[in-house]
Amino acid sequence: IGRPGPDYDHGWGRLHLGRAIESIESHWYLSASVSNGAQQFHTIVVPPGTGRLRIMAYWPDPASSPLAAKALINDLDLSVFTPSGIEQLPLVLSRYPHIDSITKPAYLGRDRVNNVEQVVINQPGSGLYTVKINGYLVPQGPQVYYLAYYFEPDQITVTYPAGGERMVPGETETIRWDA
Repeated sequence: IGRPGPDYDHGWGRLHLGRAIESIESHWYLSASVSNGAQQFHTIVVPPGTGRLRIMAYWPDPASSPLAAKALINDLDLSVFTPSGIEQLPLVLSRYPHIDSITKPAYLGRDRVNNVEQVVINQPGSGLYTVKINGYLVPQGPQVYYLAYYFEPDQITVTYPAGGERMVPGETETIRWDA
């Protein structure tokens, strides 16, 4: 919902419960930690037929002082390297306080204000992808973080009717799909 990527109106969008359950059942997540100035690397095997790869990093940041100029204490950086070695950065939002700026779509860059970052790769191609977590600034560490990822298939799946439903002649039915 909203603009592509995160936005100030809808955040990261709406939860897709079916995809969340699939991610959990498929173990498409992990947890690790990183110290200040250190890096951690993780590999993900992207299967054939993936239309979009989504990788999200989250870390429970320590509480900051109410009078602090910046709320983020520990700043981690997420990036993903394709099988050909191209680095993909996360989607970030403009922080300039003007309506023209905050309504612009998210762009690729380094996020210095949030403890959630997401890399989205359209039509990724199958192969081995390397996820890098950089402990850019971790004064209170090591910092535990969580990675969750999802392989959106490059297909349309009809979710209703799924088979076995009884339709009433003359009544309107809504067909639902996931794509």
